[in-house]
Amino acid sequence: MRGAAVRAGWPALTREVVAQVADLVAAGTSVLLCGAAGIGKSYAAQQVAAAVPGCVSVLCTPSGHRVPLGALHGWLAELGLADATGGPSVSPLVLAGQVTPQGPADEPVLVHVDDIDLLDPASAELLALLCRRGVVQLLATLRSPGGGALPRPLARLLVEDQVVRVEVAPLTPNEVGELVQLALDGPVHHETIRFLHRTTEGNNLFLRELVRAGAAQATFVLENDVWRWQASSAPEALQLPALFSDELDALSDAERETVELVALTEPIAIDALALAVGPAVVTGLVRAGLLVEVEQHVRTHHPLFAESARGRIGPWQRRQLFERLHETLPDPPTGAGGGLLRWLAWGAESGAKIAASTWLDGARTAAGAGDLPYAEELAGHALASTPLSARDRLEAHTLRAEVRRFRAQRAEAIADLDAAATTLPGATHEADPDWLAGQVIAAARTRADLLQYVDDDPAAALTALTDGYATAARLAPGHSGLAQQRLETMTRQGWAGQCAALRTETPRLLAALTAEDVEAVSPALLALAWEGRTTTLRELARAGLRALADVATGPSAARPHLAVEIVCTTFFTDLYGGVPADEVEGPDSLAQLVPTAIAEDIDTGLLAAGAGRRLLAEGAWAEADRVLGDALALLEQRDPSGFGAWTLAAAALAAAGVGDLDRSATLATAAAASPSRTSRSLAPDLRTLLARARLIGDPERATAEIADLRDWAREHAHHLTELEALHLQAVAAPTTVTTADAARATDLATGMEAPVARHLADHVTAVAHGDDAVAGAATRRLAEHGRCLPARGREAAVLSRREREVASLVAGGLSTPEIAERLHLSTRTVESHIARIFTKLGINRRAQVRDLLG
Repeated sequence: MRGAAVRAGWPALTREVVAQVADLVAAGTSVLLCGAAGIGKSYAAQQVAAAVPGCVSVLCTPSGHRVPLGALHGWLAELGLADATGGPSVSPLVLAGQVTPQGPADEPVLVHVDDIDLLDPASAELLALLCRRGVVQLLATLRSPGGGALPRPLARLLVEDQVVRVEVAPLTPNEVGELVQLALDGPVHHETIRFLHRTTEGNNLFLRELVRAGAAQATFVLENDVWRWQASSAPEALQLPALFSDELDALSDAERETVELVALTEPIAIDALALAVGPAVVTGLVRAGLLVEVEQHVRTHHPLFAESARGRIGPWQRRQLFERLHETLPDPPTGAGGGLLRWLAWGAESGAKIAASTWLDGARTAAGAGDLPYAEELAGHALASTPLSARDRLEAHTLRAEVRRFRAQRAEAIADLDAAATTLPGATHEADPDWLAGQVIAAARTRADLLQYVDDDPAAALTALTDGYATAARLAPGHSGLAQQRLETMTRQGWAGQCAALRTETPRLLAALTAEDVEAVSPALLALAWEGRTTTLRELARAGLRALADVATGPSAARPHLAVEIVCTTFFTDLYGGVPADEVEGPDSLAQLVPTAIAEDIDTGLLAAGAGRRLLAEGAWAEADRVLGDALALLEQRDPSGFGAWTLAAAALAAAGVGDLDRSATLATAAAASPSRTSRSLAPDLRTLLARARLIGDPERATAEIADLRDWAREHAHHLTELEALHLQAVAAPTTVTTADAARATDLATGMEAPVARHLADHVTAVAHGDDAVAGAATRRLAEHGRCLPARGREAAVLSRREREVASLVAGGLSTPEIAERLHLSTRTVESHIARIFTKLGINRRAQVRDLLG
């Protein structure tokens, strides 16, 4: 008997992976399901998501990848955080602070993301931020192999073990047999099951299509009430993603064109699609299950169906389809947002003639949302438009230069700035003088950025800035932006390590911080840190983030960077000033945002360096050495922020901590010889790191460097750094510390807000008076505030890397539970390390560890 009949719906099979993922989700774990196309990962994720109340489903498609925050727009709109045009009202970094837990009892909301590699960068950044804050729990799928890369912010979640990766295995022979028997509604011969499993390699989608094709072609034969496959091989046409060829071939011309249009643009608004192809065609395809309606948009019923459709579209037909769509919607959406960016993408594909001003609207929108590559592309389209007014040419060059600066494209940015300067005289006849002045100031700032942060020439940067403001003043003497020159000059001086002017400006910033003043916040924080004014700097940091949240992200691509700078510098100054651990780690802590402040255009090398610096403060020398090595590798590729010298200094201390003194010396030499750039702003910490590294590997040289550090800090009024130098002097050469040094340390610490200051002064005073008990207590408190030094001395050479870490914390006076918490070890493991340290050093008391190694 021939002609098997397959059930209308492919049978569902309860698999172990569904139960595994459900258990992980119930335990509050974020999960990434990985597997080949058609393996069943989407089905498993959908089964789990459907059982979770309030789960948010996110739609990811190839065309949607170009719309910043487009994937999350529906959810953000429900939360009142997206504007009516489909675009985000603020940047991801600011949005992250506005999204609150939505689940019952403030539990995280489950966000289900299918094909997460297609998530737009801004949505990926926001989800990573929310996941780390505990607002969101992720349930995502990723096609692997054969799919795209996991977005970088989410990839870091995997590295940090905040997301569990679950590989969806192919179907087993038993599962294949169970499915086929359910599909054919009868028993199947064991040889046929083995053939089907071998042919499909356990791929659920391939199995479904193979069984359907076999039934349609009468390849299944019923013998003695058992189904057998009679052919020697599978049909050649059944290859992923061409599995849907029959479905596409069965469509009418109008239906096939509609499916192809959706495949190119999904998700597309159902109203727009109906205008382009007719409502009846759309309704019919939705009823047939080939298109799926989601939140007034439509997409294909399966990603591979869309791939199959796209693979059949030639270049000429592709252009025709986009022309048809663009002719149906000839006018851009009003306002800026995702709708405008999508419309421009269609226009670019169709070759439609679009006004330069509209391209520029899109470039500003993309830059404001942090999608710098797309902003650069759209500005290029504006410059290629004809006719092009001098006004539009000036704006396009100025905007593209700013974007290219943030993309580390120095030569291209300079070329745009030169072109803008050449265009300026012609634009004076076409544009309002006030607008022109704003463009000139923007161009001057970008040129100054390149000179200061790329060329390491802060003096030339200030000259360029002064010249730009002078030109703007001639064009429009009453321009409001001219008032920013004084503060901007102080800001650049602060990043160049000249903090005196910013210190005097702090009271005014605290009293009335405006959105225009926010760029001065980060260097002002550092200026406060070197004085030990940690309470004040945290107040200023919060004021800066509030000011950013109060304004929509404008066309300036710098806005996301400002939030990152404030968070990172606050985190750093927490470490430097010794803010108590409960304030650093608490739920209201700014440091909670630090590891997550990652935008597509923000330097990950700097963030890795900051993570390494924190590990140094914890005394985790081996882990710090690894992380800082990664940071240096990243910064060798790209260091637009200019913190390379500071990172080298931190790496030098980490190398000393693990006992690699030769590498430590090499890194210290490289740090001293590297261009200072923005590292100048961290010079106090940079020089302190180098002095500490020298203290381990070259104590005689360290004594001289510590004395130089003390004199330099006093000259520049870096009071906390001077106190650090006195403490290091007491460690390196205790016999040289005098009562006058103790008095100076006490004077410096008096009235200082930084909690660490008192302990530094106590240590210096105790050493000056020979009080070992007080010195030991102060050393313990300093170790708690990140002032532990690596184990040093000839005896340390016999210790392993981990034993060195434990020994340095023992020398710092920390207890076994405190060391276990600091290094993320069990107390039993710490005790084992201590026992081995005692054996190797021939001692039997903790105090002897400090005497030998501390």
